[in-house]
Amino acid sequence: MKRENNKLIYLIAFIGMIAIFLLILYFWNFKEGYLSKNPSDWGSFGGYISPILSLMTMIIMIYTIYE
Repeated sequence: MKRENNKLIYLIAFIGMIAIFLLILYFWNFKEGYLSKNPSDWGSFGGYISPILSLMTMIIMIYTIYE
C-alpha cells in the first residue's frame, strides 16, 4: 500500500511540475510586467489553464481507478 501512495505522489508532483512549466511559458510569452485589469485577458488565461487542469484530473482519476 505504501508503494502505491508513493506512485500517486510522484505522479501528482510530475503533473504539477508540467503545469508550472506551462504557466512559466505562458507568462514568458506574454510578459508585460503587470497583472491585467481587463477581464477578457483573464478569460484568455482561463482558457489556457482549463485544459491543463482537466488533463491532470483525468490522469489522476484513471490512475486511482486502475490502482
